[in-house]
Amino acid sequence: MRPRPEHYLQLITECVRNSSTDKIRDAGDSRGGGKQAMELLQLMKRSGSNPDVRHFTAVVDACGKAGDWIDASDVFQQMQLEGVKPNVRTWNALLNAIGTAGQVGKMLATYEDMCASGEQPNIITMTTLLDHAGAAGEMDTVEDIRRELHDRQLVPDVSSYNTLINCFATAKDPGKAEEVLAEMVQSTAVKPNVISFNRCVQYANIGYTICAEQHHHYNCRAARSVC
Repeated sequence: MRPRPEHYLQLITECVRNSSTDKIRDAGDSRGGGKQAMELLQLMKRSGSNPDVRHFTAVVDACGKAGDWIDASDVFQQMQLEGVKPNVRTWNALLNAIGTAGQVGKMLATYEDMCASGEQPNIITMTTLLDHAGAAGEMDTVEDIRRELHDRQLVPDVSSYNTLINCFATAKDPGKAEEVLAEMVQSTAVKPNVISFNRCVQYANIGYTICAEQHHHYNCRAARSVC
C-alpha cells in the first residue's frame, strides 16, 4: 500500500526532531536530518503524492536545524517553483535556518522578501530576528527590530521579552535589560517568569539593584501562592 501524505509528513517531522541530535549519525547515517528530509520529499513526489506547504515547511525546518541553510533556501525556492505558497511558518523556518548560520544580513534581506510577498510577520518572526541579531552582537539591528515589532502592533510574549533581555544582557547593557524587564512587569498581556529575572540578574552589575529586588519579590510571591 502506498504511503499517504500524512505518513510522509510524520517521517519528515521525525527528521526535524533528529536534526539537532546525534540519533541519525549514531545509527550509521552521516547524511543528517536535513538530507534525509529532502530525500523523503523526493520519494513522496516519485510515489505520485504531491507535497503541500506542511511537507515543504517541515523539510526547510529540518535543514535549518541541521545547519544546512543553503539546502533550506533551495527547498524554499523549489516549493515556490512548484506553485506551493509558503505561509508564515515556512518563512519563519527559513529565517531561523539562515539566522542560525550567522547570516544576519541574508536573514534580514529574506525578511524584506517576506514582507514584500504580502505575508504578515508574527511575533515568532520578530523573536527569531531578535535572537539571531542579538547573538551576532548587532545591537543597532536589535533596536530596529524592536521598533518594528511595536510599529506593527505585535504584542510581545514571554519568549520575545526574554530574548530581548538576553540580547541586552549579553551585550553587557544591564540598564537596557532592566528597561525591558520593567516594561514586561508593567504589561497587562504577559508577565515575566523566572527565566526573565535570572537572565537579567545574571549580567547585572553591583550597582543595578532594582532587578534583583524585583526577582526576590517575585520569587517570594510565587512561593506564597504555592503554599
